[in-house]
Amino acid sequence: MTTDPPCCDSLPVSELLSVVVITYNSAPVLTGMLAALKAVLPNSEVIFVDNGSSDETHGILERSGTDATLILGHGNVGFGAGANIGARAASRDLLLILNPDARPCAVDERALALLARQTRVGLLACAIRAEAGNTVHMLYRQWGWRRELWWHVVMSFLVPRELRIARPRVRRYGRAHWALGAALLVNRGEFLEVGGFDDRFFLYGEDRDLGRTYRAQKLPVCPTDAVTVEHDGGASSPVDVIRRNTWIVLSRLEYAAKWHGESDVVRLASRYLAALALIGRLPRVGRLRGAADRAIAVCACLADIANQPGVAAYPAARETLAELGRRRNRSSH
Repeated sequence: MTTDPPCCDSLPVSELLSVVVITYNSAPVLTGMLAALKAVLPNSEVIFVDNGSSDETHGILERSGTDATLILGHGNVGFGAGANIGARAASRDLLLILNPDARPCAVDERALALLARQTRVGLLACAIRAEAGNTVHMLYRQWGWRRELWWHVVMSFLVPRELRIARPRVRRYGRAHWALGAALLVNRGEFLEVGGFDDRFFLYGEDRDLGRTYRAQKLPVCPTDAVTVEHDGGASSPVDVIRRNTWIVLSRLEYAAKWHGESDVVRLASRYLAALALIGRLPRVGRLRGAADRAIAVCACLADIANQPGVAAYPAARETLAELGRRRNRSSH
């Protein structure tokens, strides 16, 4: 007498899923994350990778009484590098990579079991529950570097923040180039085989680059409803607007250098600096004053980081900015 193999429905989530949460001064959202993990994914392997928090993050995790692993001591290496550390420490077939403000609120165990049995999984954008109660998948197309530049400059410096104009999402399967890094589901072995996140991207842009890496390996970038999360968006740590915009510029330049070559990154850097200089000369009246001040501050921050020794992140971007600075100095003499 023979028996059928166990149905994928019978496989417990605990045998399938490792959850990696990357924290940095994330105390305000950790209680909600811990409660969500306990309620929705009670038997999963949970790993918190902390990038040098100085707030109550460690204390909250240590007092939580969970069986979660807390990885410390590597400093503030950025989101992508932190996720790589967590992936290497994990042991399950599937890996759920989360921002601490992306709380799991529903899981489809059958879908997880099916994913665990697939030979090719790809990069999966988890469903995100919107305010209206419906779910969306944060999947996007990668634009050319000129369009990316103007989108960032206009949205970050010229459009009032309260308008909150969202980048258009891809709504059809097969057209996505990258997925928002706040909640990603991957096969752990596949993720490590493609190299995971590129450590050169400290913050912002690492998800775009990962999508490009998966597509270069002929792996899909697509949605999944296996895990649904609630995402507060930017609530996981304090935001320094100047540094945020500086990192976005550096990430755009590093991406161009990696995937398009030296000539494109030089043109992109030159146009970024020209656009910021133009905004910096706007009249100091009303909203324009804030835009001008931010643009000047970002230019100064870019120059400071470009010439800062001992910085590992964004090597191509920093070298390009430093070279442009040297050219300007030579032309001025």
